[in-house]
Amino acid sequence: MKTPLKIAIIGATGNAGKSMTEEALRRGHQVAGIARNING
Repeated sequence: MKTPLKIAIIGATGNAGKSMTEEALRRGHQVAGIARNING
């Protein structure tokens, strides 16, 4: 089994960022989302 990565995603509330966040979490990585506004 591979070691999970710690990933920071800039723009986590946007379309691409949301997809990348979901995929990284699905793969078992730790994710920190960075966004200007949490209300999207």
